[in-house]
Amino acid sequence: ARASGKATFASFGADTCIPCQQMAPAREAVREKYAGKANVVYVHVGKEQVLASRYGVQGIPLVLFFDADGREVLRHTGLMSQEQIESKLAEMGVK
Repeated sequence: ARASGKATFASFGADTCIPCQQMAPAREAVREKYAGKANVVYVHVGKEQVLASRYGVQGIPLVLFFDADGREVLRHTGLMSQEQIESKLAEMGVK
């Protein structure tokens, strides 16, 4: 996703994490709304432990935003609403 030339919104979480479950509808709405414009990726930290380790996941939900060049521009631990996610994508030039 980071090498695609598009902005990426990556969400790290787990099925047993209540805040992660609460954020799922927002993540899916963003995935549908920005299809073809931005990458929306969900990483289950229990199933993708190497990837979680690579990105230094300390707590979940963890949200990472990467610009079109693959550089990390925001790291946020905790819930984010659909509006907050879309606002950050807009700041990054995704419409």
